[in-house]
Amino acid sequence: MRTTVIIGGGLSGLVAAYTLQNHNIPYTLIEVKRRVGGAISTVRQNGFVMDGGPSLINHEEGQQLYPFLDSLHIGDELFEAKHGLSLRSGMQILTDTLDMKLTGGRLHRMAVSSIGQIGRIFTICMENGLMFDARSLIVAVPARYAERIFYGYIPEISELLMDYRYDTIARLSLGYANEHLPTELKVSAQKYPFVYRFSGPPRAPTGYSLLHIGVRLTPPIKLEADEIIANAIKDLNLSPAPTVWHLDYWPEADPLNVYDAQHAQDMMAISELLPGGVALIGNDYAPTSLQQNGIYRIMKRIQLAQEAARGIANYLGATRN
Repeated sequence: MRTTVIIGGGLSGLVAAYTLQNHNIPYTLIEVKRRVGGAISTVRQNGFVMDGGPSLINHEEGQQLYPFLDSLHIGDELFEAKHGLSLRSGMQILTDTLDMKLTGGRLHRMAVSSIGQIGRIFTICMENGLMFDARSLIVAVPARYAERIFYGYIPEISELLMDYRYDTIARLSLGYANEHLPTELKVSAQKYPFVYRFSGPPRAPTGYSLLHIGVRLTPPIKLEADEIIANAIKDLNLSPAPTVWHLDYWPEADPLNVYDAQHAQDMMAISELLPGGVALIGNDYAPTSLQQNGIYRIMKRIQLAQEAARGIANYLGATRN
C-alpha cells in the first residue's frame, strides 16, 4: 500500500510532492500527460524566452518567493520586469527544477477515473482498470476533472464543482526588433486581456523586445496559429513579420468561478466535506483569484500546496497506528 498518492503533476502537485519528500513521506505522483508542469511551459528560440502560460509574478510576492527559489538553487533566476517579477530562463525552470529534485514514484500517461474509501484506506481507480490503495490522497487536478473523480465518492463535492467555467485565453509571444514596435500598444481589453513587453535581456536579445499577449478565443476553440497571429498583428498595429512567435493554449489556465460571489463559500463547503487524509489543491480551489490581468500570485499557490502537504503529513503521523 502506498503512503500518499498525488493526482496531478502541475505546479501544485509538484510542490506538494516536494514538501512531502522534505518530511520523509513516501508518495506516488500520477500525471496523465507525458510531461509535468501543467500550464507552465517555456520555449527558447533565437535568444527569446517565451512562456506558454504564466510569465509575470505579482511584485508583492518577491520577498517570500525568493527564499523558496533559493532553496531550489534558482534564486538568481528572479528578476524585475516592467510589469512584475519573472524568471530569466522562463517559468518552466521552476517546474523543471522541482521535477528534477523529486525522488518518489511516478506514473505517467495514466488517468484516474475515480477515488473511494474503505475504512482508513483510500482507493484510486485508473481508466485502464488498475487500482491502487493509499493511506492519504492529494488531488491536484482542475475542477472539471476533480468533479468526475469525486462523483462516486463524495457527490456533494462533485455538485459544487459541476459546470466549472474557464476563460478561453491563449498566450501569444511575438518577438520584434525595437525599431519595428510602436511606442504605445493600444488594444481591446475584451479581445486582448493583457499585453506585456519584455525589452532586451534576459527575455529577448539586445535591441529586441518580446510581447506576451493574452488572446481571448471565441468558442468553439480552434487554435489556428496563422489566423490568430495575423489578427493580433493587425489589431496591435504591428509589423507583419515578427522575428519569432509562439502560441499556446491551456484550457484550464484561467478559472472564472473564482470571481463568483459564491466561490469562497463553495470552497469552504468543499473543505468541510473532505475527510482527513484527503486534500484538494490548485488554482481552481483558492478562495480568491491567484491572477489578475495575466500577473500571477505564484507564491500564494505554492503556499497553499505546502499547507496541504503539511496537513497530510500531520494526518499520517496521527493515524500511524
